[in-house]
Amino acid sequence: MQTPPDDFVKEMLNSKDDAVKLLAAFVPSEKMIPFYLKVMENNCNGNVICFNINAFFLGMIYFVYNKLYLSGFVIFLIGVVIPYLLPEKMIFMTLLVMSTIAGALFPQLYLNRFFRIVRKAGYRELPFDEVLSKVKKEGGKDNAAYVIFAATLIIAVTKAYLFKYADY
Repeated sequence: MQTPPDDFVKEMLNSKDDAVKLLAAFVPSEKMIPFYLKVMENNCNGNVICFNINAFFLGMIYFVYNKLYLSGFVIFLIGVVIPYLLPEKMIFMTLLVMSTIAGALFPQLYLNRFFRIVRKAGYRELPFDEVLSKVKKEGGKDNAAYVIFAATLIIAVTKAYLFKYADY
């Protein structure tokens, strides 16, 4: 389901210094810059295998943390609906497959958002410092993910406690 890289992406990769600076402004952690640069290069070369272990384990929370709200909401909905639609024995396997898909799709979805923002910021049309400022404003992380994580944890612990002491 990957589309071939367009000229915009190739042009950005030809100026690796620009790509690194723009990624540094966009990505919440500097440690991830080499990973996303490698994913960009692999996509241009036709290699599409990449995986984000954080998205695998944290799912919706990691998507929200990285401002991929729609994808995070879809993951949330699927996670809420699956237990009601499937037999109990299939839920774990289905959630495992869903987590694997989230981990595999995250890097591509994240970079698609990055390229959209860089285009919208006026890369190659406006002064680079202005583009960098716009990318920095749109990128980064959303701390609401911490609240969602805490709420999810509280709900899970409360549910486990209630089920443990429920009279069946």
